[in-house]
Amino acid sequence: MGDFRQILKSPYFKITMILLVLVVVVLIVKAVLEMFSKRDSYTRESRQEYSNSNLSYTDLEYENMAARLLDAMSGAMTREEPIYQILKSLKTKDDWYKLVNVFGVRETTSMWSSWSGNLVEWLVDELDSSEQEEVSNILSRIGVVF
Repeated sequence: MGDFRQILKSPYFKITMILLVLVVVVLIVKAVLEMFSKRDSYTRESRQEYSNSNLSYTDLEYENMAARLLDAMSGAMTREEPIYQILKSLKTKDDWYKLVNVFGVRETTSMWSSWSGNLVEWLVDELDSSEQEEVSNILSRIGVVF
């Protein structure tokens, strides 16, 4: 027991503990900053300008697509195929930006939590990394980086 007390009183132990605490604090700050950075990029994505002359669909069709996307991502199981199908139907980058704009910020509430986000945030939250890669591949053909 005496050896343990000596270790606790040792200046090396104290310095080690201080360094350990500093490393943990730095890692937490870095993670929080990355989270805000990602959130900011998702917000910028939803505010992109689009040209009405480059749109392929009517406002009602974009609203229908947004509703179908929400339906595919709501509930217990995300249905990827309807998401891919809708995204494949987009013909221009402006179609994507219009769809993100029409989707807006949607909220979901369950017994355990409440969450809201724009279309990009929903896709990132609902899809795993391979499914996000598929979305990225689909959107890249119209010049969108996802």
